[in-house]
Amino acid sequence: MEKAKAWKKRLFTALSVSSLSLLLVGCGTTAPESAPQEPASANGAPAQEPASAQEPVDHQNKPSGQDPDTPVVKNLERPEKAEIKLNLEGMEETETGTLTKSSDQKYSFYLLPGFEWTAEEPGKDLISFKNDDRFNMRIEKIGSVTNLEDLRKNMEEELAMIGKVEDVKNAGISEPFKKNAILYLRASSEDLTKNIVVTAIDGTMFRFTMSLPHTEAAEGVEPRFWAMLETLKTGD
Repeated sequence: MEKAKAWKKRLFTALSVSSLSLLLVGCGTTAPESAPQEPASANGAPAQEPASAQEPVDHQNKPSGQDPDTPVVKNLERPEKAEIKLNLEGMEETETGTLTKSSDQKYSFYLLPGFEWTAEEPGKDLISFKNDDRFNMRIEKIGSVTNLEDLRKNMEEELAMIGKVEDVKNAGISEPFKKNAILYLRASSEDLTKNIVVTAIDGTMFRFTMSLPHTEAAEGVEPRFWAMLETLKTGD
């Protein structure tokens, strides 16, 4: 009788274990997989992803506070004031010029103290010396010239009323404005010298007629006329 009870107990235990195994298999229970570990850096912290390659950004010449990726746009506007170099009786000096614009002829230049600029008539402007307006210089845009000989003849006729006409274009001139002139003629009388210059500025032809009375002031006025012409540029 005792043997029969022990046999039944062992059979029950075996059946319970088998049933439990089948139940676990049927439910698909598996051991959880461990999460992939990030490789550690030398100091034990997780390694960082490598930064993506970027094109180098040139920060040179960028205005303060401007996005470095924003292109630099050069300001082409001329300043209102500028220091103008003069050669007075062999001595180099500077004076402050004021930006002056011709809306009619589309040019700008720096007007020196003691001078006045006026729009004389359409297509012609005048710079004059305030203390003696006989000192003056007419500025005239002549556009494209198809026949320089005709232009030269016209200049000679105007100057012949003053005196003997001289071609001074190649007379050992060192100043850039005079040296680069296309035509440069001059005539003098006892009381007056007149210069007429034709030159191209930024691809545009101009004619300048300069009247210089023979007075003491001429020594200071004439070099200032030339200095102002050196600053002339075309454009609004």
